[in-house]
Amino acid sequence: MLEFVNGKELERYSQAGVATPDHVIRTKNHPLILNLSTITEPANYLEHVKKSVKVFQEKYDSYFRRQVKNKGLAKTKLDSIPRIIFVPGFGLFGLGLTRNDSVIAADIAESFINTVRGAESIGKYKSLNESDVFDVEYWSLEQAKLSSSDNQPLVGNVVAITGGGGTIGNAIAHEFSKLGAEVAVLDLDFAGNEGSYFRLGCDVTDPSNVKQAFEKICKHFGGLDIVVSNAGAMYQGTMEDVSDETLRKSFEVNFFSHQTVMQNAVKIMKLQGVGGSLLLNVSKQAVNPGAEAGPYGIAKAATLALMRQYALEVGPYGIRVNAVNPDRIQSGLLTKDMIRSRASARGVDASEY
Repeated sequence: MLEFVNGKELERYSQAGVATPDHVIRTKNHPLILNLSTITEPANYLEHVKKSVKVFQEKYDSYFRRQVKNKGLAKTKLDSIPRIIFVPGFGLFGLGLTRNDSVIAADIAESFINTVRGAESIGKYKSLNESDVFDVEYWSLEQAKLSSSDNQPLVGNVVAITGGGGTIGNAIAHEFSKLGAEVAVLDLDFAGNEGSYFRLGCDVTDPSNVKQAFEKICKHFGGLDIVVSNAGAMYQGTMEDVSDETLRKSFEVNFFSHQTVMQNAVKIMKLQGVGGSLLLNVSKQAVNPGAEAGPYGIAKAATLALMRQYALEVGPYGIRVNAVNPDRIQSGLLTKDMIRSRASARGVDASEY
């Protein structure tokens, strides 16, 4: 691959056209060549990439206008974003609206490289002319091969859910997946998680664990758009009797873990520069405390304040921050024993609680 992208005639053979017309619906007729060798300052990389993509799109738009004019057709132009990027010195990147689409694009790129290298070993690589390629790209039967999943509202979004192995986390993951999102779930135990999501073992009270998990998500999916900070644990006791150890444990998982998750997510989202969404699973206890639930509720109240502070600070970057305050969701946290305990604290029967 590197021999191909580092070739002196990369511009010629990579821009000759697809190896088979069917590939054009997945990759466009040409890849984008992104030469970064002249960029000496890291701060200039993004601007160079933007300019290169803009030039690619302008060329695609010209190709479309030229062909519909020559053929006297009325067609709706497809998006002009490149699907394959060759970067001399690095390799190639496959792009797509979903991870599966990007993997397909990368696979086609590798196949294209093998085809071109084979042709170049005995002569010169040559593809179909532009007119014929256009006929295939805009043929309705070819377009029908593409998935209609791009009509789903969250397609193209990457979602990370902490506490994803539990009942609530699994339900959240399921809903996001139904809406077309790519889903990563973080937890220590995935017994309650039923979907085929990207699972990452992670102790959210360990900052290094969280940092590594988010790095893996970005490496796997290419970025991050939505984070649901859902992990939590119940701690009970009266405030006059609760031990420092219990209170600190509650704050570690019910407050500090959310702060760690938010910190990592915000850094990624600000770097991406396209906004994002953060949602914290707090609790009814944060606004309507119950007897003997202080160790849990006070930490959750602090997390609600944390949400407000983040909303104030990162809103200008297009990052939305919200919280939900669920109550009495029968899940791994609210077991039958816990229900009896909470009912007793409130002076009601378990069936009434």
